[in-house]
Amino acid sequence: MQANGFVFFEIYVTDLAHYRAIFQHGLAMKVVEDDGDFVKLQSSYGTVLLNAMTERPKDHPFAGYRDVPLRGLGVEMGIVTVELAAAHARTQTIPGCAVSEIVTQEWGMSDFRIRTREGYFFRVTTPDPDEPFNSPAVP
Repeated sequence: MQANGFVFFEIYVTDLAHYRAIFQHGLAMKVVEDDGDFVKLQSSYGTVLLNAMTERPKDHPFAGYRDVPLRGLGVEMGIVTVELAAAHARTQTIPGCAVSEIVTQEWGMSDFRIRTREGYFFRVTTPDPDEPFNSPAVP
């Protein structure tokens, strides 16, 4: 359910099936829309939008993306899960992903990172122990 402050991310990719596998198979998100060159995935708390990177109109913000040598100094997109080991095991089966080992961080959370073929970084992490966490009701 979206509310004030709800966060989502949208990424443009060259291999839509690869990213769909990461979020659907690896991270257990549900596909709620698939229009061929656009896929919308959701969990109980967030939404991921995947767009196939095709030729864009000249006025599109990413029309000249290949002309720009730098796209940011470092961006990591985070996904919280209470099933870290299961997500880690599933994600390791997806071809083309570099998946790190699970690490317990000094701030008390455990995580692993996925680096995709196109250089996106996803940090899959346990909930912050200093923040309240409400697990969705299981139907």
